[in-house]
Amino acid sequence: MADTIITLEAAGDGTNGRRDLTVQHRNAKTEIFELEFQNGHLVEHSVAVNIDALDIWLSERNPEAWFTRNEAVEAMENGETGMKKTKVYDRLKEMLDYGALEKRWSTEKKREEFRPRKQTAEQRTARESFAGFDTNTVQ
Repeated sequence: MADTIITLEAAGDGTNGRRDLTVQHRNAKTEIFELEFQNGHLVEHSVAVNIDALDIWLSERNPEAWFTRNEAVEAMENGETGMKKTKVYDRLKEMLDYGALEKRWSTEKKREEFRPRKQTAEQRTARESFAGFDTNTVQ
């Protein structure tokens, strides 16, 4: 009698190099792993986190420091990230909508200011993934 059954199957029609590995344990929950071929080796398929240059810029800032939309736009333009003003404004609105940013009115600057409400999982991942990474080269 077997304690574990392992099945390796081609995903989809089998032409994309993806494989599904199913491990059925006798006394434990079934595990399923998505695998793919990389350089002739079968490795676990990794899902990329959707992180852009603005997320990286925010993760490198002091979380207590407030910033304006224009400061974010300037940072993206100076870093040659390819993010235009409208994209930065859209991303800031998205971040406000899902609660990643808080805003206030600055009487000194006479405009809205933002700062991270709390560090998001994307920002933590960005900080860990891009430690020592030169954000001026992000495109």
